[in-house]
Amino acid sequence: MKIREAKASDTDAICALFRSFSEEGLQDVGIEFDPNPPLPAHVAKFLELVENQGFLLLIAEDGPEIAGFILLTPHETPQGKAAGIVISVAKEWRRQGVATSLLAAGREWAEEQGCVAMLLSVLRDNDPAISLYRKNGFRDVEDVTEGGPKVSMVKSLGEERGTS
Repeated sequence: MKIREAKASDTDAICALFRSFSEEGLQDVGIEFDPNPPLPAHVAKFLELVENQGFLLLIAEDGPEIAGFILLTPHETPQGKAAGIVISVAKEWRRQGVATSLLAAGREWAEEQGCVAMLLSVLRDNDPAISLYRKNGFRDVEDVTEGGPKVSMVKSLGEERGTS
């Protein structure tokens, strides 16, 4: 499994990944396309947007297949610079360390950017993902949706590895 930055030539493989999410019934993977699943032209424009906004889209690949992605979007918070993240892994690749590898690569990039934290939201009923995030040092924060369908989580950065 290789983690690398997405590029324009990945458009078709990224479309296939999003089609698999749609077929699985996952309408909310953190990135919205219209139509859903997206067409290659929509993904190409999305990749341009990612590059132009200073975001980073990393993919986990095994040969020609993309197993998952993490999108990192830096922004300012009252505590300092933080990286918002969106992460998703194809069903057949779950529970094989793909998400953990993507989170580690995302953390490395966020720290290089001077971020003090990584932030995410996860569907409240997605127990496997919540467990994964907690195992990777994320903690629940005040739920801004007040009982809604998502839980907000944060991971502090800049501390010794293994303690954050």
